[in-house]
Amino acid sequence: MKLNILLPTILAAGAFALPLHAQNDVPGGAMGGTTPADQAATPAAATTPAAVEATPAASSAAAQTLHFGGMLSAVDTTANTITVQNKKQGPRTFQVTDSTKVTKTDGSAATLADLKAGDHVHGAFKKTDDGKMELLTLKIGPAAKKSP
Repeated sequence: MKLNILLPTILAAGAFALPLHAQNDVPGGAMGGTTPADQAATPAAATTPAAVEATPAASSAAAQTLHFGGMLSAVDTTANTITVQNKKQGPRTFQVTDSTKVTKTDGSAATLADLKAGDHVHGAFKKTDDGKMELLTLKIGPAAKKSP
């Protein structure tokens, strides 16, 4: 009895979700498809959902390497996070992982235990799919000034 009710419900939900998903994957968005000008300018194979997902432009922003710098305001060795304050963006909390490379500006290895509030730090991070900022590199000490 439950199967007789559950199966049609699942099929109906899938039937409604499929057209919504397909509309968002095709250029032209929710209005359903492309204009004749779009079709003339784009090969037909590039407008299929599989081709759109495979293009580099469709890659997530999480893969981008971003840079930061500022003054260290907090270190949480239990949660493996640091909070960095700078004038432009205010306080930001970064996740330290096992793959984060922590060094001093002279290149020597360092750990979270070497950090203290007030240290100048800089490095690189990436945003994860869940919105966290995951450190790739962390350098303790002010960034080297660029030569003219």
